[in-house]
Amino acid sequence: NLFWSPTRLTTVTLTGSRSVDDTSNPLFSGLVRTELSIGAQHELRRNIILSAQGRATSIARDGVDGTDGSDREYTVSGSVRYLVSPRWSLRLRGEHFERNGQFNFNQNRVLIGASYAF
Repeated sequence: NLFWSPTRLTTVTLTGSRSVDDTSNPLFSGLVRTELSIGAQHELRRNIILSAQGRATSIARDGVDGTDGSDREYTVSGSVRYLVSPRWSLRLRGEHFERNGQFNFNQNRVLIGASYAF
């Protein structure tokens, strides 16, 4: 993880990881996941926080029947958080997810939420 604050109101984050995922599929012995993400958060006003994130993932398959390969996943998201009071906040988030490889699909999501901190 790498964190950088170019100003007092802005934070940039760079994250990288590599791990082995378990699988219940009898055709694969394991999935090696390599992930890189970058994100930014900016306090537009004292009670409005903007954030954006992009993530790219490569999932390498090692098939026991000789079917090797890799999948690619991409995610781009952005959100706005409004701090109503010291305990209440409202959030709007949009996300696009795309997967290429053995199982191809795309997904767009919108999240609207309210949270209360105890």
